[in-house]
Amino acid sequence: MSKLNPHDYYPTLQLTWGREEYRHQIGFNLMYPDFLSTKIFHKGIELPRPRNLYKYFKPDHYSLDSLKNQYLYFSNPINFGDEYDCLISDDVSIKKLLKDSKVFNEELGVCCFSTIPDNDLLWDHYAGGFKGFVIKYKNTDEFIPYGKEATIKSHVIYLNNNGSNHPNFIQTVKSMVGKHTPEVVESWQRQIIFHHELCRKRQIYAYEKEYRFISLFAHEFGRKIKYPIENIDTIYIGNKIKPDYLRKLIQILKNNKSIKIKLLEHDYQMQKIKFGRHIGLEKLKRHLQKICKNNKECL
Repeated sequence: MSKLNPHDYYPTLQLTWGREEYRHQIGFNLMYPDFLSTKIFHKGIELPRPRNLYKYFKPDHYSLDSLKNQYLYFSNPINFGDEYDCLISDDVSIKKLLKDSKVFNEELGVCCFSTIPDNDLLWDHYAGGFKGFVIKYKNTDEFIPYGKEATIKSHVIYLNNNGSNHPNFIQTVKSMVGKHTPEVVESWQRQIIFHHELCRKRQIYAYEKEYRFISLFAHEFGRKIKYPIENIDTIYIGNKIKPDYLRKLIQILKNNKSIKIKLLEHDYQMQKIKFGRHIGLEKLKRHLQKICKNNKECL
């Protein structure tokens, strides 16, 4: 897909709908229908594109392999712990638009990030109870480019009533009829469905502050999408990491010395997570020696 000239003006169809305290806005390019722009507003304030994204990794082989080989895994939502995540409306008009789509059977892939690195619940749930690590990525255009790799990049909205048949959403989809040729309109309607249905969760998950990349073609890439090593800024290492796992992590970091290293600490007085300065690989090795003292797992 070629890029639009940023200095040119293009006729655009602006579409806006609201849900609770959120307002979603999509701009459809009338000359080049494959191009669109999206914005989400919360309480009247636009949620900006994050400069950095944080991903929490469990202390397992897959996490080490992802870091070593510089790829991100796009999961099938049917494996998510939240049964209501990516729940699609069963309204007749919505089902008709998606009747021939393979996306929700085999192609859909979601890669989840947070916009914060220091939430205790996230470390507990997604980083193995402080035994794993978090990676800070620079969210540049080169990270995971728009296209088949990342068809959608969006903040997740958090709703008190997360039901899938919201009248504003359904009416918005129907309102597109007649705005362009039937083929283009159906493509736009599916984009509205994907952006809304795949990027909303219940209010109880608001602490995650999630931002997600979504591929509608993940099966074509085996769900693994590579990124430039330059996009890794920092690795934050959990304070309960096991010595053997840390030793394996050090071996990977030896080949990527540009990555900053920080250790997680707990401020028990303030009851919050904090990170010290970048310690470098040699200090990390000394940290391993320190936690190995009197630890039978190091023998």
